[in-house]
Amino acid sequence: MGHPHPSVTSPSAPPIYQTTAFDVPDLDVLQALYEGKATGDVYTRDSNPNHTALAESIAIMEDAEAGAVFASGMGAAGSILSAAGFHPMPLILHKQNRWHDRHHRSANEKSCLDCGDRSPPRFHS
Repeated sequence: MGHPHPSVTSPSAPPIYQTTAFDVPDLDVLQALYEGKATGDVYTRDSNPNHTALAESIAIMEDAEAGAVFASGMGAAGSILSAAGFHPMPLILHKQNRWHDRHHRSANEKSCLDCGDRSPPRFHS
């Protein structure tokens, strides 16, 4: 239901894919997709046929090697900053005294059992 059928004609414009997820037949195919050994889409925020077509069109219009599209403006901004070498999260997490001061503004100083450790929480990658 809802899948294209064989036809001798084709649309003048690509269809709009209004789906969040794409069917993956088994875990081996999923692994191949994530390793780049197979082409396809899994989740629309990561990629979908509309994103691919738009990125290819942008690359052609800009005479570029590749084009890129994002699901949000913040995704685009973050990717640009990351590509430029700016990674804001480590800077935010290492503002030790500011984190500690904010912690104590919202909590009673006497309720902090471990005030000797002034470091922010660490996130493991």
